[in-house]
Amino acid sequence: MAKFIVTGATGFIGRHVVAALLERRHTVIGVHRGPVPPSLSDSTRFESVEADLTKMKSVEDWTPLLDGADAVINCDDSLTTPPALFKSCRKTGVTRLIQVSNMQRDDDALMKTDLDWVIVRPSLVYARGFFGGTSSLHSEAAFPGSILLSGDGRQRFQPIYIGDVVGIICELCEASSFSRKVIEPVGPETLTLKEILLKLRRWLDIPGQTTLSLPGWLLSILGIDQIHAEDTATTHPFTGLYAPAARSMNDVLVARASNTGDRRTARLALLAPVLTGALFLTWVILGLLEPVFNDVQMRSLLSIIGLESVDPKIGTWITSGWALAIGLLVTTTWRTVMLAVLQVLTVIGYVGALSVIESQTGLESIGPLLKSGPFILLIGVWATLRDQR
Repeated sequence: MAKFIVTGATGFIGRHVVAALLERRHTVIGVHRGPVPPSLSDSTRFESVEADLTKMKSVEDWTPLLDGADAVINCDDSLTTPPALFKSCRKTGVTRLIQVSNMQRDDDALMKTDLDWVIVRPSLVYARGFFGGTSSLHSEAAFPGSILLSGDGRQRFQPIYIGDVVGIICELCEASSFSRKVIEPVGPETLTLKEILLKLRRWLDIPGQTTLSLPGWLLSILGIDQIHAEDTATTHPFTGLYAPAARSMNDVLVARASNTGDRRTARLALLAPVLTGALFLTWVILGLLEPVFNDVQMRSLLSIIGLESVDPKIGTWITSGWALAIGLLVTTTWRTVMLAVLQVLTVIGYVGALSVIESQTGLESIGPLLKSGPFILLIGVWATLRDQR
């Protein structure tokens, strides 16, 4: 069996490529940002390497990874692949490189090399799982009452199922006679965005065929990534020299029936931006308009902790600034788990401090903590829905 290097191994396409190669009994070294998914940690033929491709700029960064590899499959979503990867491939004798790309990516550097490369530029890729770009399509299709559309929904695509894309990539890895070409895998039919969303809504078994057109900025507020440009690469689907013809969207969806989990996930995902807005407003109001501690309470707290000489207004500004900082962090892409823990600890800290100030002990101190329970639960739900992987 062969040994493959897959960059972007935990991304939408990369994760499926890794699974398919492992199923074919190959050995895979996955290069990815962030921790390895637990589902891959038990595989004896998968080795995880945590790294950021944008920072691997020297040949020495790549050489240990490429030693003994048969091919590299670059699924990383960086717009430019580090030239050091190409140089290291030549140095280690790895000539086969499959690049999963798009129209925005700069592939000129790769095309000028003497490597045995193939550039794969798939059309709109969809999957059953709530992962990657598919998640936004599911959310738009599952909106209560009607389907959400970006504009008039007439943008045209040739959607292709992730399994067909991965099949083409795996065949290209195993059959090196097809090389130095740019291919554009697409589905066998041209569909508008509206038609795609209608198919997904029927697949989710959600009644209703009405649509609602909303401006892009409003969809962004709702946390839905819009597809603005058309993506019709060719009028004829690519079948390749080895891969079978791509299946139609109807065939794929009928063969993979949805379940309650699919519907629930698609609908609950719409709550994520709502909860983000609620937490943001709560922390901002807490920090800016209604500080937790007034001057009297802050003076008491400072006295208890031995800082009675400090101006209570300074303490109030610090606690208010802390709440504002958390509110702003909630709207960023900072680490979800860390941010959730930070919020919960802050709530508990505020409640504990208030209990100490009011000299509450025993059952008296439990009351404020119980009142903050729903807010802590809200933070937990927000953290769960925020992660769409």
